Amino acid sequence: MRKLLLFALAGALATGANSQVLKVTGIEKIAVEPTEETALIAGFSPAGDYLLLTSPSKQGLVKYDLTTKATTTLTHAAGAGVATQISDDGKSVIFRERSVNADHLVFTAVKSLDMATLQSRELLAPTRELSAVAFDRNATAITVDKGKMKARALRGGNAVQSRPVIANVNLKLELTVDGQTTTFTPQGEEHNYIWASISPNGERVLYYVSGLGCFSCRLDQSDMRSLGNLHAPQWLDNETVVGMHDEDNGVYTTASAIIAMTLDGRQQRLTDDKLIAMYPYANADASKIAFSTPEGETYILSIAKQ
Repeated sequence: MRKLLLFALAGALATGANSQVLKVTGIEKIAVEPTEETALIAGFSPAGDYLLLTSPSKQGLVKYDLTTKATTTLTHAAGAGVATQISDDGKSVIFRERSVNADHLVFTAVKSLDMATLQSRELLAPTRELSAVAFDRNATAITVDKGKMKARALRGGNAVQSRPVIANVNLKLELTVDGQTTTFTPQGEEHNYIWASISPNGERVLYYVSGLGCFSCRLDQSDMRSLGNLHAPQWLDNETVVGMHDEDNGVYTTASAIIAMTLDGRQQRLTDDKLIAMYPYANADASKIAFSTPEGETYILSIAKQ
């Protein structure tokens, strides 16, 4: 059985007490042996009770239950680990399934998965112009295909389309609000954009611009905040993001730490030099952060706001 290892905060944090953003109360290595199928994190349930894991090529999804320590293979679909989405109640997942036809053209379908029955169904037939998948409230699945948003309620009731959706299309961003899709390139169309997401309250966009760094602004591109060279940024809450500061030698990653940063510029290192900690995912109540290592291991930090 894996033992819970508690951090000594004074040794684990690289910044001073005045810069602390979070209180780290513990770190746990999840009890699953690293395999090709579980090398990376694809999602963290809002309640923090399960993780979705995938392969380095983003093929397939495996559920790891943090309570029972059991793993369940959900799908072997190619592309299933790309921008995987989990509903607010954790009961549904939507994922992509990539296929290649006889002419070597790549198509992408969108499927939903009921986490109770493990039954899947197709939400969008294979297309070459899918830009985004997302969840809205009331377990409404959102797809943006050919620039048009479609909503589908997965468990009865009315489909809700209230949350904006940000998508990466050919290293540029597209923002869909109230069914209307527009190009979103605040730093200019000459730059490449990656790692984009919408804040939990739907008011801000978080993204990374190659060569310039990480930024956050409002949907109308006002109130621009620079967050430095923060890689793989993810929202922790509406005012705090987590990401990584990583180093490499041109071939492989030599060092990496998980960083928490507020929109007003305060930052804190959450992991020490003993681990190469990469690609953080936070659960919805901001009590846990999961991250991977290059060896395919997965750890979970227990945290609290200061």
